[in-house]
Amino acid sequence: MLAHRLILLLFLFTLSSPAIASATDAKAIDADVDVTLKDFSEKVTGSEDFLKTAKGILVFPAIYKAGFIFGAEYGNGALRVNGKSVDYYNTVAASFGFQIGAKRPR
Repeated sequence: MLAHRLILLLFLFTLSSPAIASATDAKAIDADVDVTLKDFSEKVTGSEDFLKTAKGILVFPAIYKAGFIFGAEYGNGALRVNGKSVDYYNTVAASFGFQIGAKRPR
C-alpha cells in the first residue's frame, strides 16, 4: 500500500510541472484568464490597486473536482506579468477518504 502511494505521489509531482501549452490551448487559457480577471476587478473592492502593484499573478480560471472515495482535481492557468501571460501551468491533486460529489467551477 505504501508503494502505491509513493508511485501516486511521484506521478502527481511530475504532472504539476509547468504545462507546455499549444498555441490553441494558450489562446483559450488566456481568454478564460481575461474573463476571470475582469470578474475579479468588478466584484472585489480594491482589486485594481492589487492588480497594479502585483509583480505577477497566477490565475486558474477553473479547477474541476470530483470524488467518490478517491478524489481528483485538475485545472489550467497562466502566469501574468505586466498584463501578459509569460507561462502556463496546470494543477493536479488526488485524495483518498470519505467523500462523494463533483464540483464544476462557476
